[in-house]
Amino acid sequence: MGFLTAMCIGALSSLIVTKVLDNFGEIGEFLKGQPVLTPINRTVLQNYTTAYTNAVTEKFIKKTVEEIYSSALKEASLRKEGYQHPFAPLLPIHVYPESSYLPAIIMKLEKLFPGCTVEMNERLGMYEIKWF
Repeated sequence: MGFLTAMCIGALSSLIVTKVLDNFGEIGEFLKGQPVLTPINRTVLQNYTTAYTNAVTEKFIKKTVEEIYSSALKEASLRKEGYQHPFAPLLPIHVYPESSYLPAIIMKLEKLFPGCTVEMNERLGMYEIKWF
């Protein structure tokens, strides 16, 4: 009983430390009471929109691919023949058109699932991965 309790406490402590470290920047800003103010030159400001939208797009691509990957593995463990994942656009659509991220998602999935059919079924609005 003591060993199991110690394992649970250790796992919980690890999870808490991980969450604190993940949010350290936010916590630091909160404790300081204000963001760090650093000089930003004109060129950086002129290109900020592009840099920001690119960063948001990359984060969205990574998150979507990870979700599809883990869900496809769960389906494969249940002896399914494929997996369909609902398409959710990055919003707002006028800032993040599908053409800016959809091909990258498909390409990353094709690399993760070689020999499988990977496509976007636009009629169903689903990413599809078929392995049989």
